[in-house]
Amino acid sequence: MTLKNLHLMLCAAALLLPLCVGCTSAPRRTETLTDWIENGQRKGTIKKIIDGGQQEWRYLDSRERVLRIEKRNLEGEPLAGASVQTFSYRDDNKVLETRYSTATGKPAVCSAGYAIKRYSYSITDDGDRVVTTSYFSAEDTPVCVNARYAICQTIYRGLGDDTRKVLLSNEQGKPASAVWGSVNGVARVEYHWRRGTTPVRCAVYYGPDGKVVDRRILSGKTTVVETQYY
Repeated sequence: MTLKNLHLMLCAAALLLPLCVGCTSAPRRTETLTDWIENGQRKGTIKKIIDGGQQEWRYLDSRERVLRIEKRNLEGEPLAGASVQTFSYRDDNKVLETRYSTATGKPAVCSAGYAIKRYSYSITDDGDRVVTTSYFSAEDTPVCVNARYAICQTIYRGLGDDTRKVLLSNEQGKPASAVWGSVNGVARVEYHWRRGTTPVRCAVYYGPDGKVVDRRILSGKTTVVETQYY
């Protein structure tokens, strides 16, 4: 190796050195499974997930349903505030209720502005699936979440997962003036598919007075002329 080449290599190393000083690799996501034992009896499995500088412990029963989630730091200590979620289910494994609490079991309000979330399920006369989500405070009274609604009713097309309509209500069950998909003053959202270069998903947002607040194309590629809904 000539002196000239050695000099070039040393210069290149000097340029790269500042980029490496102080660098630390981002925590990698890892998952481990351990038995969930209480009072000498196996209740299920604990899935411990390390991601983003903290741990999440998920307690799963024999049916693989998540019964409890705990947020912890990397040392395994519970985080402050609403760090625990507990879940209850119907016999068909649909979630009935989610509750937030502190590590000591005291009811707590999560970052979205509620402590309890309850679900109910029904079918319309037209055969559409309906999921109603209601939100409550730590005192178990109806409460508006940060997005300014207390009840969210989602109506799907048939029994599938394609949303047809969303209805938002306040604590009194009246049309809300909420935030939905970054649109303000929303009480109802209707979703449509239109024919374009690719299927185009559209949303029309209505206020509590029934007037249109906004219209948006959510996905798909439009064409110059689109007239047909399906």
